[in-house]
Amino acid sequence: MTILTDQQIASYAYKAGARNEIGAQDLTLSVAIALAESGGDTAVTHKNSDTRRTTDLGVWQINNYWHRDLLAKYAWSDPAANAQMMWIIKTQRGGWAQWSTFNNGSFFKYMPRAIKAAEAVQSGTAQTLPQATNDPAANMDSNSNATATLTSPNTWLRLAMIVTGGLLLLVALAMLGWEGAPTPIKKAAKTAGKTAVKAAVL
Repeated sequence: MTILTDQQIASYAYKAGARNEIGAQDLTLSVAIALAESGGDTAVTHKNSDTRRTTDLGVWQINNYWHRDLLAKYAWSDPAANAQMMWIIKTQRGGWAQWSTFNNGSFFKYMPRAIKAAEAVQSGTAQTLPQATNDPAANMDSNSNATATLTSPNTWLRLAMIVTGGLLLLVALAMLGWEGAPTPIKKAAKTAGKTAVKAAVL
């Protein structure tokens, strides 16, 4: 069993294709969802209570019934392969709504951590990951990608948006954690936070 750090999760997601861009914070969301789904555990499995008795596998908890074709191609316990499957599902099979932790909002509490990890990876300040055996992006030149990111005219705008969004999320989280807050305020803060994040990434 290997527990990935937040930055390692972000690095695998980034190599699979997830990016934070204006109007789509996919890298941040991929980290938050992974943390909510598996805590970064590469070997974790979860048996569902559905009629098909399906099992979710790995960092992004890939379902062995709905995505059995992907699992036949990729080794789910390899975080690079699990990230690749995640990105295929996100971009080609229904988006983030395919994860229950996105739909029920449980990813929300991991957003501050995810924002920091995604910012470090996309800005090129995170440590480079070793190439995994089954990494579909094994030939990617990480150095050239980091250089391209740093020299992009939109990079600093994106980072500013991420930081601003992070502050707003922290405020919402503080409201949710305020013991004396009336129930309507907590409910409104949670709803507003989920709505803002979903609007930015869908």
